[in-house]
Amino acid sequence: EISRALKAMEDIIRGYANPYFPQLTFTHSSFAAELRKRYGLTFFDSLHASVALLEDLTYIGNDNRVREAVKLEGGKARSLR
Repeated sequence: EISRALKAMEDIIRGYANPYFPQLTFTHSSFAAELRKRYGLTFFDSLHASVALLEDLTYIGNDNRVREAVKLEGGKARSLR
């Protein structure tokens, strides 16, 4: 059921936009480890920040720590609100 719901969400999103889903690489993971050490981010937060920074994407989320880390690293970040 979750699989069908996620597929439906993807179909709806693709109807309005052309989303970009970068593949997670060892480079992303390595940089994420550096971000965890530098900013005390969680595993998944550091991966999100790493992908945003290395792929030149805007991090969008409500976690102030992640947004601040992305900005301090020279990236773009904004709140969902």
